[in-house]
Amino acid sequence: MAGSEVASRPVQIAEFKTALRQLSQQELAAARQALEGRAQQLGRTSERLARHVRELETRDGEAGDLALFRASLRENEVVLGNCRERLEAVGLEEEFRGYAGATAADGRPQKQARAHN
Repeated sequence: MAGSEVASRPVQIAEFKTALRQLSQQELAAARQALEGRAQQLGRTSERLARHVRELETRDGEAGDLALFRASLRENEVVLGNCRERLEAVGLEEEFRGYAGATAADGRPQKQARAHN
């Protein structure tokens, strides 16, 4: 796949799941941490956007801003959903390997990993 093609579209969940299989446990733990941080930030952003939408709904003459904030909120919720789907995929990969939530402080698995079939 050409580099520009990869950069022009988000990674699909099937590709993400396949890529997870290639990660070390430490890399998988780092991916989880990054996704959890992103999900938290997206959640906070959704809360702020929803608050602005509620405020704008009570005002007259704010239709343009209201439409913009609603669209932004919808888009943010889609991205948050994608992030949660990726977190679920990481969890399933960890579970498959036998170390869901069982990593040492240095990122090494505390249980034996199993190979994919």
